[in-house]
Amino acid sequence: MISYNNQIYLDIDDILAQEQKIPCVFLYKAYKLGSLIEKKKEIKYKLEIKCTHHPNYDITSKCINCNQGVCSVCMSELHNGHSFSSESLNLEIICIHHPNYDITSKCINCNLGVCLVCKLKLHKRHSFSELNNNMSSEDTDIEKDTKIKLPYWLAYVLAKKSLVSVEIPNPYKDEHSFTNRLLADPKEVSMIHYPYYASSGTKISSLFSDHNLKLFLLNIFKKRYLYIYNQASFLKDNSMITKILGNMTQFEKRLFQEIHKSFVDFENWKISSDKIEKNYYLYPIESNINSAKSSPNKRKRLIFAN
Repeated sequence: MISYNNQIYLDIDDILAQEQKIPCVFLYKAYKLGSLIEKKKEIKYKLEIKCTHHPNYDITSKCINCNQGVCSVCMSELHNGHSFSSESLNLEIICIHHPNYDITSKCINCNLGVCLVCKLKLHKRHSFSELNNNMSSEDTDIEKDTKIKLPYWLAYVLAKKSLVSVEIPNPYKDEHSFTNRLLADPKEVSMIHYPYYASSGTKISSLFSDHNLKLFLLNIFKKRYLYIYNQASFLKDNSMITKILGNMTQFEKRLFQEIHKSFVDFENWKISSDKIEKNYYLYPIESNINSAKSSPNKRKRLIFAN
């Protein structure tokens, strides 16, 4: 109700309150607020996150084989022949940047699904909204034999104190599709989406004392290093170099650039510097060794030509 120049006007809430036959405006506002809250509870959360590989498309399904959120283009191109599910879309989807973590939030600024590490490193000072998951519960106690995915630092501490039993994450198991792809041909896998795969795997292998995992990571590193070395040594086309660098992690990029720079410097040195020739006048042509044997107190002398 609005008072102006000693005249009383009804606002929109007054009119709606009369239509709803609610005599008090304040009671109507409370009623309206309560109805909005109830409607919000009835609305199910709809996941609207842009695909990382195809930013123009939303994630609509979950690839069961890879445990990743995918769009319609990914389903036909990158995950052809895989199984998909849309019912558990927002449940336990691994982060493509950090395979050891699940997507737990949505970055409002970038409209992308992010994990805990993404929030701290790749999306600093951004706004986030939490995603629904099946782990939420009103009970604060965790039942026995409950499986929960934890960050490495927390799982390490709890495992050392024998409070929990831990398992090797799926991306490091022998039967996982990503591991099989690396074993088949490491250089064909774009590691730009998995920059911490090797470092995380090294820590995990130490936690489980898994010697086979250490050998696996070492073998992958050797093959990728040899591939980077060969490409950095012979490539001179800038367009090809840019294309190759686009599929490498920051560490691999620095490694490629250092190797490439050393070869370029060596080639420039060969072109600009003089040829090295032998100077025979620098070598001794006569020695007094025999005389030194006859008189052991005398020093050996080397006579050089002028």
